[in-house]
Amino acid sequence: MKKSFLQEIVLLRAFTIITIVTIHFFDLTRFSKNVSDNTEISFNLQILFTRACILFIRGNSSIFVFISGFLFYHVFYKKGFNYKQFFLSKLKNCFIPYLITVLLFCIIQGFITPVILKSFNFRFPDFISFFQQTFYYGTLWYIPFIMLVFFLSPMFITFIETNKKTQILFLTIFSLVSFFVGRGINYNPARSLIYFCSFYLWGIYISINYDYFLSLRKIFWLGIGILFSVLTIFMLSRNYLSEQRYIVSYGYISKLLYTLLLLRFFNLYTQKTSFGNTLYFHIANYSFSLYFAHNYFLYAYDITANWLKIFTPIRLREQLLYTVVLVTVTCLITLTIAPILKKIFGKYSKMIIGA
Repeated sequence: MKKSFLQEIVLLRAFTIITIVTIHFFDLTRFSKNVSDNTEISFNLQILFTRACILFIRGNSSIFVFISGFLFYHVFYKKGFNYKQFFLSKLKNCFIPYLITVLLFCIIQGFITPVILKSFNFRFPDFISFFQQTFYYGTLWYIPFIMLVFFLSPMFITFIETNKKTQILFLTIFSLVSFFVGRGINYNPARSLIYFCSFYLWGIYISINYDYFLSLRKIFWLGIGILFSVLTIFMLSRNYLSEQRYIVSYGYISKLLYTLLLLRFFNLYTQKTSFGNTLYFHIANYSFSLYFAHNYFLYAYDITANWLKIFTPIRLREQLLYTVVLVTVTCLITLTIAPILKKIFGKYSKMIIGA
């Protein structure tokens, strides 16, 4: 990265993609089953540990949105924003690899898997159904949503160029909308826009005022840390981890504070640690490749789950280590193959693998 202070953004991006991959595997393995579905207060250490693991990584797509907003101002606006050029580049480097992934995923799900399982009975409406389901509600839901955000870039340019009082007013309004509406369980792009828009605006606002953000005194960060800790303890003691209950008012405030604390933590870390072309950069550079590729690993695990049960006892599948191994294998394979594919496809690699 040319700008040294963006090293913390690199770390934040690498951290976020790993947590996103991890939570998707949590949802497939039995680890998250340890969390009860009721809201009764519990201080059982095993339950609290499980809830903590999930709490700190579920919903971290909001951090990705924050990063996108931050970079929208720092990279694209500062160098002279051209809407047509910007949106076309996102179509080519973001939406096309998404469509390729969706199409391949549908072919695997609709053709290859049934043939392997000897249950092939192709019907065109089934293929259309696979495509629609993957397009809107699968783990790839983020891309249609963020493309909608990119499409609305002129609105965010207006936000950047208005005065600070108006910016704060917009932040307040959109934050209240996110606070009261919540994320919900519907991953429709328009529905996601309503909830995540405030995170994008916060990313832009922090980027604009980043020097001031870094100059805030320790007493401010102590207050933010205490507030986040109180919210965390409350959410851990009760089960606010389900999609409907967790991503509501408490979840929004907690995730926003969590994002700011992580950004500040990684900034302090980069000040004390000198690193260049390290693993963090490698993960961040191939974050979209990992985002697209991990869906194949999820699907492979899902269709082989019954076979794996023979070799993996229930107690093992309920352990954190089991999920960590799956995530590690997914990341190692993807981060090894992606650079090779990038060299093979050359200038077309972003359109195919997102890197």
